[in-house]
Amino acid sequence: MYVVLALSDAFVMPILAEFSQLLNAERFPRIVELFLQSAIKKSYQAGETIVFQNQQLDHLGLLQHGEAEIEIISFEGDMLIAEKFFAGTVLSAAAFLDGKTSPAAVVAATQCTVLFVPYSKLRQDPALNSEAVLLAGLCAAGLYRMAEQLMSSSLLLPLKERVMQRLTRLNREDGEVIITAEKLATYLAVSKHRVHRILNDLEKEQRIENSYGAVRLLGRD
Repeated sequence: MYVVLALSDAFVMPILAEFSQLLNAERFPRIVELFLQSAIKKSYQAGETIVFQNQQLDHLGLLQHGEAEIEIISFEGDMLIAEKFFAGTVLSAAAFLDGKTSPAAVVAATQCTVLFVPYSKLRQDPALNSEAVLLAGLCAAGLYRMAEQLMSSSLLLPLKERVMQRLTRLNREDGEVIITAEKLATYLAVSKHRVHRILNDLEKEQRIENSYGAVRLLGRD
């Protein structure tokens, strides 16, 4: 069920990843004002789908609270988790430009709050539309850079370094990543047995501490 809300300026503050810092009041004052005045809010529990793969999109979204994962299902039914998004991330921006369906699903990894603004409202005012076009372009470029990095690492890096790279990307600030080997394997598109072996090797090398459902990165000081 959708409800209209008013919210504070806090949600536009830069948060963690560069991709979640794109929407800010200095660069996009009209879009921020639109979110402040008339955003539509929806809450999701962990595991609920926010955006479905191949869904036709008509709203710009903003992940206000929580974390969400980008899931891609192949024609064979295999699932890849391409990335995790954090609070502050703009959702469904590229479709504002080309009108295409979503190439991936966005699924809540934790309890999430997402704000929505209809594309139609963004197009009503020329100045607002200009901001939206710029924001969508920057989001598309950011997604391209992420895809480029993922492709490069999958082709060029040994699996051990891919595991470390992914753990580093998933880490927040304390060095601990709450994740199972099976979930980590889904991020890397390999078997969980290979991930288990790599985690054991990394622990022997004292690069991580591995326990059930969590990995702690070592040597960070």
